[in-house]
Amino acid sequence: MPLKTEAHVARASGITLEKVTYTDLAPDELYVEIAGASVCHSDVRAAQASFHLKPPLILGHEGAGYVLAVGSNVTYVSPGDAVVLAFCWCGICRRCKAGKSAYCERIGGLNFSGRREDGRGVVVGAEGDEGGKGEVNGKAEVSGLFFGQSSMSRVALVREECCVKVEGGWGREEVRRFASLGCGLQTGAGAILYVLL
Repeated sequence: MPLKTEAHVARASGITLEKVTYTDLAPDELYVEIAGASVCHSDVRAAQASFHLKPPLILGHEGAGYVLAVGSNVTYVSPGDAVVLAFCWCGICRRCKAGKSAYCERIGGLNFSGRREDGRGVVVGAEGDEGGKGEVNGKAEVSGLFFGQSSMSRVALVREECCVKVEGGWGREEVRRFASLGCGLQTGAGAILYVLL
């Protein structure tokens, strides 16, 4: 059943909070109720159309929250689990199998196409779409799955590989603070550990 929520959509005219409708979940996807999202320079560049994925799109790649529902093949997380969201990786290419998911052979399409690998979109309607139908020339106008997640929304549709389960019974306020771990810590720690040291 499609899910209706609100999301921050970047368009040529600026960023607005809009009502959006997501498709049904694919087997490897889940809905996450977002407790917190951080803003990164990549979000700003994408909103300005100077990044891999261009507007209109739902922004966000530093999110944390709680799993609402899961697709039929999702096994790592369950509804109610707290998660931090990160970039998407396939999990089956030789680099992923070698523990080098940051060098996934399919990373571009999974994070910057705005669509599923089979070409289908995940947003079937957005308030600001042309004519309010959510489609232009038979295709969804608004892209989702930015970095595999588009987490600047009340609920995000993400792939299972984007999730890192947060153990320990953290409360909503703590989970909200974990949002920047998905990109900020990974990027910052990577730069320090592998470039400066």
